[in-house]
Amino acid sequence: MPAPFDSTSGLILIPTQFPKGREQEDLAKGVVDFRIDATKLTALKETLGITDFNIGETRVILERLYEGLKIRDKPDPERKINIIYGKNNGLVREPATVLKEGKPEVDCDEATRAGYLLAWESGVKNIVMVEMHWTDPETKERTGHSFIVLMPQEKDGMPRIYDFTYYKKGKPLTVENNDMNSLETAIRKEYAADAVNPDFRIITRNNLNEVEAAHYELVGKYYTKPRTQNWKKSEEAYGRAVSLVPTEFAYNWELGVAYENRGKLKEALDIYKKCAGYEEGKNNPRVLGALGSVYAKLGLNEEATNFLKSALDNNPDTELKLEILRNLYLIGVK
Repeated sequence: MPAPFDSTSGLILIPTQFPKGREQEDLAKGVVDFRIDATKLTALKETLGITDFNIGETRVILERLYEGLKIRDKPDPERKINIIYGKNNGLVREPATVLKEGKPEVDCDEATRAGYLLAWESGVKNIVMVEMHWTDPETKERTGHSFIVLMPQEKDGMPRIYDFTYYKKGKPLTVENNDMNSLETAIRKEYAADAVNPDFRIITRNNLNEVEAAHYELVGKYYTKPRTQNWKKSEEAYGRAVSLVPTEFAYNWELGVAYENRGKLKEALDIYKKCAGYEEGKNNPRVLGALGSVYAKLGLNEEATNFLKSALDNNPDTELKLEILRNLYLIGVK
């Protein structure tokens, strides 16, 4: 106890907004670590084969990334970019390193985000970072992937989708008047085979912190699965996600789960208390049960009893109820 929350419940579609200046970028913790100064930006353009930058060159950036990703495990000495696919590395390097010639073992999502950041630093604001999540009905495992939609400057222009997971190069989408709801409809039509899954979700990220944190969430979940379980790495991933988006309930909750599983009980207690203060955590039987569980492990049975009984009073599901009753029994409460 506790089991991780499923943070994908309910459709999330955030209107896309972008940082409005360097002062906001400076305040965006984590983003400044990957800032591209004028010198680096010039060098990257040369690496990508881009000359004077303008709005239309965004497509060139994404096409270069696409061509690099397509190489996978066989670098081509004739290409300026070779990006090899490797899972769950996270965005831990700046774009200059990610896009370095011949650099191996770069995550597909990492390269996608490098392209997003490169375009944004170059002054382009008309791109939308999109992630799709769904749960396999047989294995119950969460899956999904990320892509970039390049939105046109003109009202009646044709958006184009750059899907690095499926390697679809600049595929046009029919979107009416650049409307975000229309964009969702177009994406669901394009990915109809996946969209039939009742758990299919489309998520747009509204700034670079959210983009990066969302990837660390996936990395964290990867290391909570039984066959790949590594609570230290899960803690590191969710800790990074929380540092980027401190107010996200799901990231805090998962960090608390990692702390508890690593035996960092005081840290877990602090995080669970924080979770209890969120709207999602108020009178939540899983949060209350988690607090009771940690208090019990700390030997504070009175506090543990109060929280566990409170969890029972807030309609836990059958599995959670049995776990709560077991914990009460272990501390001598009948």
